[in-house]
Amino acid sequence: MRQRVIGLAADAAMSDDPYGWFEQIYTEANGDWNQVPWADQRANPLFSEWFDHHFPKPPHAGATALVIGCGLGDDAVYLEAAGWKVCAFDISQTAIEWAEKNHPESKVEWRVANLCDPPAEWFSAFDLVVEIHILQAMAQELRQEGAKVLATLVKDGGFLICIGRLSNPEVEVLGPPWPLAKDWIMAIGEGLELQEFSVTRRQDDEPETLRFRAVWKR
Repeated sequence: MRQRVIGLAADAAMSDDPYGWFEQIYTEANGDWNQVPWADQRANPLFSEWFDHHFPKPPHAGATALVIGCGLGDDAVYLEAAGWKVCAFDISQTAIEWAEKNHPESKVEWRVANLCDPPAEWFSAFDLVVEIHILQAMAQELRQEGAKVLATLVKDGGFLICIGRLSNPEVEVLGPPWPLAKDWIMAIGEGLELQEFSVTRRQDDEPETLRFRAVWKR
């Protein structure tokens, strides 16, 4: 499956639709979430651990969250269940339709959108912006462009959380996903106050794989 992702991304990079491989993954999965490499049918554990610790009580009325590249919607519905008003988007139309079908009772606002060109009304609009494993899946030029957008979506007093693979200088990786360097990650939150930068390993990862969690506050 990983080799399939690498091949699709490489083909897309040489086409006029560098994002097209995301839609292809979801379309070829044909309703089987096991064929989507990043689908777990649960909220990301590094995210839920942080969220449960920092928001043990329901948020203030109208608290808003934006989930970047929501895929099948697991993180979005997790936030909704905690009392947040959630907008979740993906660049894949099929992913959004699938998420809506999987969560028919949800009031999450599902959108098809591009991180590099977000709707104007999203700027400075959210109390919590969640980016998990999206930047690491974007080719370098697009990744730089998308990273610059994230902090601009956070309102005063709001949080930005980013989770992904951390680069290991001793390991060469053919992506996607492309592990990210710490200095590059730190630049994502420019203008925000860093709250946390932590590094961990998951039990189901290869031994050399490192995961980071970075959190900022405006």
